[in-house]
Amino acid sequence: MHVRGRYNSCYGVLSYHAPLRYRQCDYYYYCALRDLHLAGIEDEINTSADKSIAAIRRDREKLLSEAESIKQKQVKQVETVRQEVEQYATALESFTRYSETLLSRGTACDVTRSANSLHERADELMKFDVIGHVDSSLPPGNVTFTSSTLLDREDRNLVGTVTEVLKVS
Repeated sequence: MHVRGRYNSCYGVLSYHAPLRYRQCDYYYYCALRDLHLAGIEDEINTSADKSIAAIRRDREKLLSEAESIKQKQVKQVETVRQEVEQYATALESFTRYSETLLSRGTACDVTRSANSLHERADELMKFDVIGHVDSSLPPGNVTFTSSTLLDREDRNLVGTVTEVLKVS
């Protein structure tokens, strides 16, 4: 008996309709290749997105670290100025106690002998401008943050673009 047709590698049988089945096999092979190619594209998209997310997280941590550094620097400046003002207040209180004690318990001779040094110390203490010192020692808080402009355009995709290239036959 004469069999028409060819051996179909897709189904592994001799078939009368082998040419049709060859086309089906080629179609399934093409679909599998296309699906495999699209899976590769999806992997590229995911990899690109993961890299972008990692870069954004890294940049966020860097910015937060910079902000924390600035904050710590300003806290140290405030602490230094606070200590200086406390030293001034302690010196002023000490001077006030000494002069009051001298006036209440000291003799007229003691008061006269200490008058020049008390005036000099009082003048020295009066020259210290607490508010001016604080203003000059603590710069104004001029830290700003400028957000990235990447998200300003809604038509832009941060990850990338997918383009279908059509072959013209």
